[in-house]
Amino acid sequence: MRIYQDVALAIDIDPEQMALAEFAFEQRMLVPIPAGVARLKAARERGHEIAFLSDMYLGRANIEPLLVRHGLYQPGDTLLVSADHAASKREGTLFRLLQQATGLGAGQIEHHGNDAHADVQAARRAGLKVHPSPRAT
Repeated sequence: MRIYQDVALAIDIDPEQMALAEFAFEQRMLVPIPAGVARLKAARERGHEIAFLSDMYLGRANIEPLLVRHGLYQPGDTLLVSADHAASKREGTLFRLLQQATGLGAGQIEHHGNDAHADVQAARRAGLKVHPSPRAT
């Protein structure tokens, strides 16, 4: 919410209204990436535990309904969002929280993502098995 407060001061707008407008836009624009959906489905079929990690300034209360709406998040899945934990994939701290939440060691976790730094380099530094995903086109 801090980003909205800072911008709102500069342009004299209610930060809560600005946040709601941006989230409404995000809801309309976000679509699942078919290759990612296929990887998720295959992991579920193999009986893997599923966790979603997001470096996002919107919290779980915003992200979970989007995942549910698109049929991605299911009861029992883990969802960690940086805004809720003051942690990030980029710094590796969200990966440590994932280990704590699941009780798994870093080497037991397979991470899929498309950001070269946060999803590949930082995940490797954290000891996770990394599966880089191509960027959406």
